Amino acid sequence: FFRQSGKMPLFSTPRFNYYVCEDGEEYLRDAQCTHCSVAVSAVATSSATPSPHASAARASVASGRLRLCSRALYFDADDSSIPVIKVRFSDIVEQAVVSTIPLEAAGRLEGTSSEPNSFVFHSTTETHFLRFNKIGPHDEVPGLKLHAFVLSFVKVESVLEDLNNCLRIARLPRHSRDSEVEQLMARREKEFSFDYSWLTDVREKVLFEHTAYRVLPLVRIRGRVLVTDKVIYFQTFNTLEAFPLIRFSLSEVHWVRRRRYALRDIAVEVEGGQPAQLLFIAFNAEEESQCETLYTVLAEQVPVAAQAPVTELGLMVAQWTRGEISTFEYLMFLNFAAGRSFNDLSQYPVFPWVLADYSSPTLDLEDPQVYRDLSKPVGALNETRLASLQERMREMMEASDLMNSASSGELRTPVSRMTAQKEPVSGPGVSSWLKKPRSTHSCGGSPVDSHAPRFSSPPIPRTTTFAGSILRKFTMSPGREREGCTAAERLAAAALPGHTFTTLSR
Repeated sequence: FFRQSGKMPLFSTPRFNYYVCEDGEEYLRDAQCTHCSVAVSAVATSSATPSPHASAARASVASGRLRLCSRALYFDADDSSIPVIKVRFSDIVEQAVVSTIPLEAAGRLEGTSSEPNSFVFHSTTETHFLRFNKIGPHDEVPGLKLHAFVLSFVKVESVLEDLNNCLRIARLPRHSRDSEVEQLMARREKEFSFDYSWLTDVREKVLFEHTAYRVLPLVRIRGRVLVTDKVIYFQTFNTLEAFPLIRFSLSEVHWVRRRRYALRDIAVEVEGGQPAQLLFIAFNAEEESQCETLYTVLAEQVPVAAQAPVTELGLMVAQWTRGEISTFEYLMFLNFAAGRSFNDLSQYPVFPWVLADYSSPTLDLEDPQVYRDLSKPVGALNETRLASLQERMREMMEASDLMNSASSGELRTPVSRMTAQKEPVSGPGVSSWLKKPRSTHSCGGSPVDSHAPRFSSPPIPRTTTFAGSILRKFTMSPGREREGCTAAERLAAAALPGHTFTTLSR
């Protein structure tokens, strides 16, 4: 029952997850094991016949799971009092790891002398974190150490093949590492196939199947997407996820949207299931045709959910004008129609700055002095900062090559993110999405306090990108009442047509 329902966790590990890995690091595999570590100085200076008590005092032995990633090896102990241990491949002394126990360690690392299914290596530095499951700074622990791993249920040869490949890649020049990792992952993905025992009905007809990514904030999860005439599935390649399968019936799909990912039209986002969940599926850069095929298949199976959101724009404007939906819901719809998503931080929903008072313990939202001057962009509200920006602009204009100056590089990221988005191509079911509670976070004080020129800001809200363009033409007095909306709601929403907002966002 649990296997067919997709709710059977393969194992539960509260500490290690995708966010532990470095940016761009790929997760390869895991294995149950026993880990032993000992300082090399202790082994080297020991007598020929050390006492058992002295050996046990020097060696650290624990059971847990070995996590193998493309840049480092992690040991996640079952005992939460033991920190997660990370050893970067660049800190491993050996050129290649072999499945033998060295003579100086045999008999001194408890549990390894009689175990052939093991491997060892030396490291110069290791990193400790999440001791007692507490989030805090990572501790870099220098010193030459001997690490021994005894695997429980897998053959050591299969683990060493991947480990030595990663060790070889870590010693390559920096510009060659990413391509080598992609080739390694591609070889592994060819050996992976969708587990058809997950199908809810053996009579389902497969319409689409391909390797893809599930995109989450700061994380890409490799897997395989499969669409039948009844259900959409996404199965991850590894067992790190407690629930390695995401699926929901096509009858429960609320909407389907084309999305951009990494500035390319290679993604599709779907909302469906009970309760509703988002699935952001992206393909490799050269697989835009596969993305188009996936969207076409979903649009044919659920034609209503694939309607363009701009068809609902007039209805949403009318509902907001009558006070039937809040300003937050209206702005969220405009962000959504402009192609933004909670799953991609580079295209996260944005909101304008409207306040000027960030120091008072309480705010009177009917006081016009609480709100900032909407006729100016945020960067021009502070006179000192405005003068600094104007002086910098004069210096830039005097430069012989403006585009090659040091200042121009700071503008590339926000400009490309603002202008490179494209018209989304899909449809309704927005009401359930809008009703979801979403938390917003403080951006750390007033946006006008800083005197230094800035060209970027936190994703919520991205003031320097949108504040001026969205709110500059807002002409209503902040003290007036409008039927169905308070002064705060009037100021939070731009007095611009929805089409203008989506055009500016794109």
